[in-house]
Amino acid sequence: MKKKRITILVLSLILLLGLVGCSDDDSVKKYNLTVEPKTDGTGEVTVEPLKDKYEEGKEVTLTPNGKGEHNFDHWEGSGYDGNTDNPLILEMTSDITLVAVFKDSIAPSSPTIEGISAGKYNSNQTFTISGVNEAKIEYSTDGGTSWTEYSSEVTLSEEKTYDLVARQTDEAGNTSSNTATITVTIDKTAPDWTTGPNITTTADTSSVGISAQVDEGGTVYYKVIFDGITKLTASEVKSAGNSTSISADIEKEITIDSLNAGTKYDIFFVAEDNAGNLQSDSIVKKVDVSTTITAPEMVTVLSGTAADGSTSIDYDIEMGKYEITHAEFIKFLNSAGVTSDGSYEGKEIIDMDAIDCAVGYDDRFYFAGSGKAKVENTPVIEVTWYGAVAYYNWLSEHEGLTPAYDLNNWELKTSDKSVLEGYRLPTANEWWYAARGGADGDNTTYAGSDNIDEVAWYGEDWNIGSTHPVGELKANELGIYDISGNVWEWSNTPYGSSRVVLGGSWGSDAVSCEVDNFYASDPSFGDFYRGFRLTKTK
Repeated sequence: MKKKRITILVLSLILLLGLVGCSDDDSVKKYNLTVEPKTDGTGEVTVEPLKDKYEEGKEVTLTPNGKGEHNFDHWEGSGYDGNTDNPLILEMTSDITLVAVFKDSIAPSSPTIEGISAGKYNSNQTFTISGVNEAKIEYSTDGGTSWTEYSSEVTLSEEKTYDLVARQTDEAGNTSSNTATITVTIDKTAPDWTTGPNITTTADTSSVGISAQVDEGGTVYYKVIFDGITKLTASEVKSAGNSTSISADIEKEITIDSLNAGTKYDIFFVAEDNAGNLQSDSIVKKVDVSTTITAPEMVTVLSGTAADGSTSIDYDIEMGKYEITHAEFIKFLNSAGVTSDGSYEGKEIIDMDAIDCAVGYDDRFYFAGSGKAKVENTPVIEVTWYGAVAYYNWLSEHEGLTPAYDLNNWELKTSDKSVLEGYRLPTANEWWYAARGGADGDNTTYAGSDNIDEVAWYGEDWNIGSTHPVGELKANELGIYDISGNVWEWSNTPYGSSRVVLGGSWGSDAVSCEVDNFYASDPSFGDFYRGFRLTKTK
């Protein structure tokens, strides 16, 4: 019986030990897991399974999820620095503390480039760049191929073309898009002439064609000066205000117009590139130009005796169809070297100081108009006898004719009018013969009619009247206009120390406009009712 109790006791002890070995006791290793976002509000981490402690070897899945504009970037802590697994599967072998790093995923706006604009420049250009706080700013001068970190104001000084862009990267590593490209060219070298300037279209009465070519695009400036100027500076040429754009290495035809007929000019040229580099004074080019001239219309007057037998000529002449106008006389003033006060070869050509003088001067003579001459095709007034003579010699020279006058003494070179080649004043006899219509004239009271209103401007109030454009009324039998009225006309015939004037004017009475009438005036005296017309031996 005693032996049986011992056996039961042993079995009970064994059972007790077995039960103790199968219980969940503290001998099993467990570990802590701590997971949180690095910055509150940027994201959260889901833990599966979620426990207070994890047995050794237990797998745990961590799934990070960003909030708002933030995305998961990487893990930090417990040997997982830089790990980017999402989800991250852990095997618990120790206590683990992790933080999930979430970063802003929105790129910043592009930075701002300030202080510079696209274009060509002939000097150094500087710029600055502004962006978001703490951002890394970079710029590129080759359109984004290579980048330089920006720190302070940048100066572009090398002569070349820059394609300037900028970008910025925020603390989260987000990089902005590039700024719009600003193309800047630094060019400090003036252009050079490739060809020309050369005359390509021969000058006519008022214009000339000139071609030029430069090695880079820009502007060609030119200034037109009357012949005799030795040299102009580059700035003087530019300041004239005449210009035309030009492309690199492409020949440009430049038409220069509004020139005076029968005039010699010096035309100066200078080029400036698009960067503003103006050629130096030594590179200014000069082109010599001479315009041609077309003589006023002439009417042939054949020799013979007037119908009333009062006058005759034994040689043919040509007489101006119209009285010489302001437009025609101004061409002479600008071409012949007349001074600004109206003087030429020691004589007053036109009375520039007269209140009714219609010619002005501002670097060159021009039609200014006056109360007695309102438009340019009116007969020139305030012109002296010497002015008419000077005009004739100038016109003769431009037509290749031997001038009729010797300006040393202001006399005809010969008294034999039949052999004179150049233009001249008519004698009183020649004027009367032509005014009467020549040999086949009708012997009328006025040139071309017995009715003065048909052929003459006359009888106007001296205070408010004025000259009229030439050729508006009826011509005489030969086709010559305004012989009676409009303006008195100078002749070559002396009357003592004066010269005979004929025909009457816009302010004359009817009697003064009769063909036979005349008076004499000092040859140095101009007035608002006196002009002249051409004559030459045919």
